[in-house]
Amino acid sequence: SPASAAEAGTSPGVAGGAQRQCCAALLCVQSMLWCGATADALLSAPLALTASLLAASFASFYLLLHCGIRAPLAACRRHAADTATGKRLRGVQTYLLTTWHAFPLVWLLDNSGALGASLTRDAYLASDVAAKLLPISLYLAVASR
Repeated sequence: SPASAAEAGTSPGVAGGAQRQCCAALLCVQSMLWCGATADALLSAPLALTASLLAASFASFYLLLHCGIRAPLAACRRHAADTATGKRLRGVQTYLLTTWHAFPLVWLLDNSGALGASLTRDAYLASDVAAKLLPISLYLAVASR
């Protein structure tokens, strides 16, 4: 509420915007996963339907990158106490945006037949570690300075 935001010393518009952005990112994840899973399950369906579902999945992925990574880290950079912290946050943003592209790349390579089952599993594992586990140390490094 505006009263509780005022007591906390924050603007209700800022908190509301961040919450809306987080909800949008979570909805993008759901959309991306459901559209991709449905397209995989309906591979024998008409090409237009499968292509539409895959396009929706990819669009959700890129909207997720914007709502869940780019925009929040850009806001943090704007409020950074110094330029060094801003540069570190830009590095984290660049790393995350780059590594998260490994997932659709592995998916495309697997579906084109370029990867075997074992290599696909290993590529997804490497992508997962790079995109989800390593950033924790990046966040901690930025926050501790």
